[in-house]
Amino acid sequence: MRISSLSRGLVLAALCIYSPVCFAQAPVRGAIGGQPGMMGGQGQATVDKSGRPLTGQLAAGLEPFDAKISPLLQKYDIPGCVIAVMDNDSIVMVRGYGWADKEARVPISPDSVFRIADLSQTVTATAILMLAEEGKLKLEAPVLPLLPELTPLDGATPDPRLSKITIRQLLQHSGGWDEAATFNPFDRLGQIATTAKVASPPDINTIIRYMMGQPLQFDPGTKSAYSNFGYLLLGKVVEKVSGLGYEDYLNSKLFDKMGTQSFRLGATRKQERDLNEVKYYDYKGAPSATSLFDAPAMAPRPDGSVGMEVRGGSSGWIANASDYLRFLSVVDAVETVTDVLSYNTLVEVARRPDYGLKDETYWGLGWMVRPTRAYDPKFPNTHKPEVYGSWWHEGSMPGSSVFAARDSNGRAWVALFNSHPQDSKAWSNDMMEALDMAMADSQFNENPGGGEDPNNPGLNPGMIPNEGNGNFDQ
Repeated sequence: MRISSLSRGLVLAALCIYSPVCFAQAPVRGAIGGQPGMMGGQGQATVDKSGRPLTGQLAAGLEPFDAKISPLLQKYDIPGCVIAVMDNDSIVMVRGYGWADKEARVPISPDSVFRIADLSQTVTATAILMLAEEGKLKLEAPVLPLLPELTPLDGATPDPRLSKITIRQLLQHSGGWDEAATFNPFDRLGQIATTAKVASPPDINTIIRYMMGQPLQFDPGTKSAYSNFGYLLLGKVVEKVSGLGYEDYLNSKLFDKMGTQSFRLGATRKQERDLNEVKYYDYKGAPSATSLFDAPAMAPRPDGSVGMEVRGGSSGWIANASDYLRFLSVVDAVETVTDVLSYNTLVEVARRPDYGLKDETYWGLGWMVRPTRAYDPKFPNTHKPEVYGSWWHEGSMPGSSVFAARDSNGRAWVALFNSHPQDSKAWSNDMMEALDMAMADSQFNENPGGGEDPNNPGLNPGMIPNEGNGNFDQ
C-alpha cells in the first residue's frame, strides 16, 4: 500500500467528548482451541452494543479505545481487529474486537495472528541495520553488486540507473520506483509468471529479475515514493549478506531471543495458514481473482491471489499484536528495555534524508518520521533529543489493514484488522484519527516501566541484550 502523507500529528490537538459504549455479558464461542466463552484462556468475553465480542483486558483509563474502535468497525463493516498499546516499553492493553471468523462465530482473541502486511518492512529494516552494526554491509553500498546472480529476464533492457541504487535509498523509499505512477509487482504475479515462462506463483528471484527490466520513475536518491519492491530486494540482501535464509536470520538473531512465537512468513491459502490466524475478508462487492495456484479457477483475493509466499521482506510476515509490540520495544529508542540496535543506529533511523530537508514528515530507515523540535524533559526515561518525535508505518493488502506507531512520550500502539475497505483514503484517515483520539483521550500511568503483558502475566516485552557495536558504519 502507498502511504498517505499526514498533515496532522499522530496525536490530535483537539480532543473529542468521550461517550461510553454500553456493554453486556453474552456467551460467545471461544477462539480456535479454546473453551466456549473463554478467549484463549484470557477471560470472559463481553460484547459491544452492535453485538461484536470484546476480548482481553482493558485497564482503567483506556476505555476510550472501546468508544472509538467499535464505531469504526461498524462504519466500515470490518469483522474484527486487535489493538495493542505499550507505555514506556510496558504492554498495557491487548484488546480484541469482533470476529476472527464471523460465519463460524469465532471471536478475535488477543493472541489472534494476522498478516502484518507492510509492517514487515520495519522488521526488514531492523535486519539490515543489525547487519550494518555487525560490519557486514554499508548503507551507502550499491545494492545490485551484492546480488550478481540476479539479472533481467531474457530480452529485457535494464535501466542504467539501477546500478546507482544504494541500500539506504531502498530503506528510505528513494530507490527510483513509484508504485503510484506504475504498479505494485504483487498485483501482477500471474503476468510475471507468464512473461518469465515459469509456474505460478513466480518465486522472489523471478519477481526481482522481472522488475530489473522495468524503467525507474525518478533518479535514485532525489525524492521518496513508496515501493514494496525495494523491500523485497532488501530481504534478498539479508539472505546474501548473512548467509542464512531471510526468515532464519530474523528468527535466530531476533525473534527466538525475544521468546516470540507468532512471527513467521505467511501463506495465501486457508489450509496452509497458522492455526490461530484470522479469516480475511475483502470488501463487499470486491471481485474474485484468478488463483495463483489453481488457474484458471477463481478465488477471493485474500485466499488466492495475494501471494504471501513471495512477499518476503516487503509484506510477508504474520504475527500477533503483542509480539509486534515486543519487537517494537527493542527498536524504539525507549531505555526501559534494551534496544537491539545501538543509539547511533536509531539516530540514523530518524535522520532526515538529504532530499527532504524541508519536508514536515519523511521516510527514515524503515519508518515514516515526524521530528519534534523540542525535547520534553517531563519524559526523561524515554526518547533523547536526536530521536524525539513520532515514527509510524501503515499498510494493507486485500483482506488486511495494519498500522503501528510510537510517539514522543514513549508510547506505542499497533492495530491489526482482518479486512480493508474499498475507499482506502477515507478508511486510512478515519482509522488513524480513531487511534489518535483514543490515545489522546486515554489516561496512562506516569512511568509504568517495562512491565508485564496484561494478558500473559510474567512475560515482559523485548529483553534482548544489545549486540550492536555502538559504532554505526555507514
